[in-house]
Formats: sequence, structure tokens, C-alpha cells
Amino acid sequence: MESTSFSNQLMNNLSFPFKDRDWLKKAAIGAGLSLASFIIPILPTLFVYGYSLRMMRRIISGDGKPALPEWDDWGKLLSDGLKLWGAAILYSLPVILLMLVAVVGMLVAFISPVFMIRSDGSLPPQAGVLTIVGFLVFMVLMAVIGVLGWVVNLAEAPALSHLAAKDSF
Repeated sequence: MESTSFSNQLMNNLSFPFKDRDWLKKAAIGAGLSLASFIIPILPTLFVYGYSLRMMRRIISGDGKPALPEWDDWGKLLSDGLKLWGAAILYSLPVILLMLVAVVGMLVAFISPVFMIRSDGSLPPQAGVLTIVGFLVFMVLMAVIGVLGWVVNLAEAPALSHLAAKDSF
């Protein structure tokens, strides 16, 4: 009995966009903005985030049923998207910074041997050791980033829902 309820809930959650009579137009606008973000970084994504925040608010403060809102009031979509994106970036900052350290460390480990080349074209043994150690440190940092990212995602979902419900950054 419980699995039937779960499957019904899952089907409702997956099929709700298609119940809107203008779903194709709304989906095309969202898809267009998502594709535009490959050409114009960030700005189109902010509108999509604002639309997502609008949908979250409707579910939280409305009847609890998901529905596709209209693509109108573009200024509000942009400001809401900026709020949601900013909150997501703040929560993800530890992961982003750790990723930056990992990538910079990896680049240093692989590029620095180029500057160690001797006049006869050979490399000192330290160059190989530096590359191996850099790679191992990178792998450890990636494992830490994976775990930290999971923890951040657990904390981020309720925080972003709070942002949607209370309109408080």
C-alpha cells in the first residue's frame, strides 16, 4: 500500500509540468534561457533561479501542489534569482575554495617540472616526486570535497527553502 502511494507521488511530481496548458511555451522559455547561459554567463541562469524560487514559494505558501508559474515580472525574477544564486554560492563557498586549492595545487605539480628542466634537457628526480605528491594531494582533496559537498547539500536545501518561504537572505 505504501509503495502505491509513493509511486503516485512520484508520478505526480514528474508529470505536473505537462498538466499546464502552456507547458510547452514555459518549458521553451526555460530551455532557451538555460541554453543562453552557455553564451552569456550567469545572467540567464539568474532568471531560471528566480523562476525556481517562484515555484518553491508557490508550493510552500500555496496549496502544496507544484505548478508552473508564468514567465512575467522579469525584474522580480532577476532579483529573486540573484538572492537564490547568492545563497547557494555562500553555502557552496567552502567547496569552491577547496576545489580552487586542489586545482591550483595540481597545476603547480604538473607545470613546475617544466621549470626544473636542466640545460641538457633532463629532469631532476624531484620533478617526478613533486608530480606524484601533487597528484596524491589532489586525489585526497577531491575525496574531502566529495564528502564536504554532500554535507553542504544537506544544509543547503533547507536553507534555500527557508529563503523561499521567508524571503529572507
